[in-house]
Amino acid sequence: MEYAFYRGQKCRHCKVVIPIFALGHHKPEEEGEEEFTKCVINFYKYGNVREKNYLLQKLINLFKERFEGDVKFDCVCVIPTHEKNKVNSFMKDFALEFSKAICVEYKQVIQRTREI
Repeated sequence: MEYAFYRGQKCRHCKVVIPIFALGHHKPEEEGEEEFTKCVINFYKYGNVREKNYLLQKLINLFKERFEGDVKFDCVCVIPTHEKNKVNSFMKDFALEFSKAICVEYKQVIQRTREI
């Protein structure tokens, strides 16, 4: 499997370092000449089905190989866009399919309260 430990993020509330895993590392669009970056951008911007299916299967595999039976998740959600009260519709559909595949509820618990 090609996924990797991406980094640790220290929780401000409990001070524990939480591991963050990724399917790969993508570069900003203007630097995105390798295949993974192109795949992510094509899905996020245009909702390309081929890229969605590829990324969805990789994420399901990551969940099953690394987390299933080991870590309990409360929900799946999408990080909002830079616009107030908005999420990317392609990402929302992706999250809904992912949550159904892994039997974890989709719930939009993160909300952008102002434009950034």
